[in-house]
Amino acid sequence: MKYGTTGTVIQATLRSQDLLTAFARELEDLVTKNPELPLTEREKLTKLVWDAREVKDFDSELAADLVNELIDALTGFAPPGNYFGAHPDDGADFGFWQSE
Repeated sequence: MKYGTTGTVIQATLRSQDLLTAFARELEDLVTKNPELPLTEREKLTKLVWDAREVKDFDSELAADLVNELIDALTGFAPPGNYFGAHPDDGADFGFWQSE
């Protein structure tokens, strides 16, 4: 399995529009890099990427839910001993970080 790279994916923003765009792009890239994923998993993750791209109301509950779903999906690509989420010292710096 090809994992995400430890470090920042997006920083200095908490806007749903920015997070959805960056997280969807990262997830799409990781799905592409992992062709061995089962077809059902690839389809599920690809649908999540497209759902994120189709959001029109970035202040909606749907947008917030999709941000959380993308975080969960990206966590599945975290290198061993890492997680995907906000940096422990900066809540507006999202990426793959070593678990403490």
